[in-house]
Amino acid sequence: MHDPDNPLREVDLLASSHIPYAELAAKADVLTIEGVSVPVASLAHLLAMKRLAGRPQDLADIAALSALQQDPIVEGDDRDRA
Repeated sequence: MHDPDNPLREVDLLASSHIPYAELAAKADVLTIEGVSVPVASLAHLLAMKRLAGRPQDLADIAALSALQQDPIVEGDDRDRA
């Protein structure tokens, strides 16, 4: 789902998964958005689901998320980023 007026407002909804819901829920990160608690798949589960889907966008997402894991950006980090 996306908001055509705000490209940052996009939500992927999970209708089914090869990972059991109980496992996803147990390891989910819970975010509070405008006072509402929202469970979000853990990074490990998100990567696993994207690998299973294997679509071009999922593979690109895996590469981008993996790069973030390898070089985390820390607030106040003044290293040059090219």
